[in-house]
Amino acid sequence: MYEIIKGENSKSRELLLEGNLTIRNTVSVKEALLQLLNEPGQVIISHEKGTEFDYSYLQLLISAQKSAVAAGIEFELSNRHPESFIKLVKESGCPSYSWMAFTDEIGALSNE
Repeated sequence: MYEIIKGENSKSRELLLEGNLTIRNTVSVKEALLQLLNEPGQVIISHEKGTEFDYSYLQLLISAQKSAVAAGIEFELSNRHPESFIKLVKESGCPSYSWMAFTDEIGALSNE
């Protein structure tokens, strides 16, 4: 379901998520995010291998980003998103935050 990869300098950590990122897996995703937010540095979330997304996952990401900012941790999503995640963000009315790294992709969907 997930893997945490630490960068060479140990200040960067990437969370690789795959499969269903929905309410069914909220506890596992939350635990992984909390683990990453306990150390200073940079956190990158990569969910390009996600197959299904829902609002609970989106809420977790937004909450994690707010917690990271409060703790002085740099938090961002990789710039590779499945189309289903982009559509979820668009349909949710969630603003395209800069840390989500896909403003152009959201714009492209708006033109469909």
